[in-house]
Amino acid sequence: MKLAVIGIGGVGGVFGGLLARKYAGSKEHEIVFVARGEHLAAIKKNGLKLTTPNEEFTVAPDIATDNTEGLGTFDLVLFCVKSYGLEKAAEQIKRNAGPKTVIIPLLNGVDISERIKAVIPEADVLGGLVYIGSSIVGPGAVKHAGGSGQIIFGPKDASRVENYRPIEKLLRDAGIKADLVADIDLALWTKYIFISSMAGLTSYFGKTFGEILESPQDKQFLEGVLKEIEAV
Repeated sequence: MKLAVIGIGGVGGVFGGLLARKYAGSKEHEIVFVARGEHLAAIKKNGLKLTTPNEEFTVAPDIATDNTEGLGTFDLVLFCVKSYGLEKAAEQIKRNAGPKTVIIPLLNGVDISERIKAVIPEADVLGGLVYIGSSIVGPGAVKHAGGSGQIIFGPKDASRVENYRPIEKLLRDAGIKADLVADIDLALWTKYIFISSMAGLTSYFGKTFGEILESPQDKQFLEGVLKEIEAV
């Protein structure tokens, strides 16, 4: 299986690093990192250094590149770019996608799958989300600072969910907390109801989320916002 991670930033670096540690150099799988600039140059020269809450290690993918031409068809793609660069990245790997290519987007937004599907209609695009706090800390280096590191993914059609159980196992075998769900829309909206309220209220009150929870008045306000978003 050819696995491609598009965007080796905070999110892509963590999951790409775990996949590369488990599968790079194996006969069964090939790991492709798609990155750019000095970050790519450092990965090609020295590998990707990944620091997690529990360990630190350096890995090398089978291929690190900014150009996917000639790499053939990808079997599994993790999209980890920023939302503003999504369409451009999708156009770049369109030539590497076919009817059996499974794409899992791991960037914020409830319409990400639809945006990818509009560019790569032939691919099997799932819904996906991640709970993680991570970032690039230097060229060729990524740190997972917080969050569970959980990937939640699944098809829009719940009747097809079991078709993707092997992908869940593939990710879990690499040490990734991956959960395949039948109702991906529920999972997506659950996350973004929380994110939208948290971002709005921390800005409005000028407080951290923890400080808001410590204030009975602010916490009550938060609960009202959550209920209003849910109702809409």
